[in-house]
Amino acid sequence: MKISSGVTLVNLACSGDPDMIAKPGWMVNLVGDSNTGKSFLARTILADNYYRYKDAMFYVYDDLEYGVHWNDGKMFGTSFAEMALQPAFEYEDKTIEAWYQTFNKCVTKSEEEKRPFLYVLDSWDAINADSDIDYMKAIAEGKDKKSMGMAKAKLGSKLLSDVVSKLEATGSVLFVISQTRDNIDPMSFETRTRSGGKALRFYSSLEVWLAAKGKLKLDAGTDPYGIQVSFKQKRSRLLGHESVVEFPITYMYGIDDTQASVDYLVGEGVIKKEGHSLVSTDLDIKVATRKFVAEIEAKGKKPQLNELVVKTWRAKEESIVDRVLQGRALRYG
Repeated sequence: MKISSGVTLVNLACSGDPDMIAKPGWMVNLVGDSNTGKSFLARTILADNYYRYKDAMFYVYDDLEYGVHWNDGKMFGTSFAEMALQPAFEYEDKTIEAWYQTFNKCVTKSEEEKRPFLYVLDSWDAINADSDIDYMKAIAEGKDKKSMGMAKAKLGSKLLSDVVSKLEATGSVLFVISQTRDNIDPMSFETRTRSGGKALRFYSSLEVWLAAKGKLKLDAGTDPYGIQVSFKQKRSRLLGHESVVEFPITYMYGIDDTQASVDYLVGEGVIKKEGHSLVSTDLDIKVATRKFVAEIEAKGKKPQLNELVVKTWRAKEESIVDRVLQGRALRYG
């Protein structure tokens, strides 16, 4: 069972496989500023795998930030909106202890029903630890406390070890969304970091960062209709290098996998620009730039487009290897 992101380039950047962002048993950390598409990508991942596997899995979106308000039926289809997601969990308090109990309920359900689950926690920043809550109350009341509010990080390190073990045992996948913040560590070269200590990075099999590259507009005088997202794979247990790709999110369509693939191939010179048109001999299409994506889908050529993306991606990787090794044989090859 492969877990897909629904975006060919994202899958390639994370695993080298055009159909997989994560393997069963993985924890994945999605990191980024506000309004960079983290929640939308996570929701897309749930929907894409729902249509692949239906009842072979169950699907959980734990929206602790109460930030998801878009129309699921319009974006992801009526079937997903009405049937796919488990009911939202209710926490008396937003603590890591309460979340851990919720996670274990999913593990029990998985074991009883003998099917894995796909779980999104949105977000790690929305939960705290009991002792940290006590610390914040003491500060508010003007009382002196020795604790520095680090219980969540310490407890998270202990709990995530067990979480990853249970994910592996059930063949399930957990996506944890994290918000970025300014890095005040003078010994670090990175200007942005995320909360939660080092446990998330240590136990995550995949860590990705999202950033908004810019607003999408038809022309300078119109309102934005979406954003262009820069997606960076910073750590993957399947790949030995980082990768950066881009994809658009439009307000009326969602994440546009086809447009992302076309933009990538144009950037690599595989699809050519001729005046106000785009030309692809591989796809046998020549049409106005803004109509190119619609023409691909209307002619049913999305599979051929995906094959072209994969071919181009792998040829580029092979070229990099050749340039680095300069004809040297692999040491143990």
